[in-house]
Amino acid sequence: MRSLRLDERIELLSAGSPAAAFGAALVGASLTEKEIVPHG
Repeated sequence: MRSLRLDERIELLSAGSPAAAFGAALVGASLTEKEIVPHG
């Protein structure tokens, strides 16, 4: 695990940070129409 150098690559954010929402939006924006799978 040390070889991954996670302490240099990962930054912990404070509670309540909207980082997950921003990440989800970025992933969604980068998908092509063929990659989108409808649910429901």
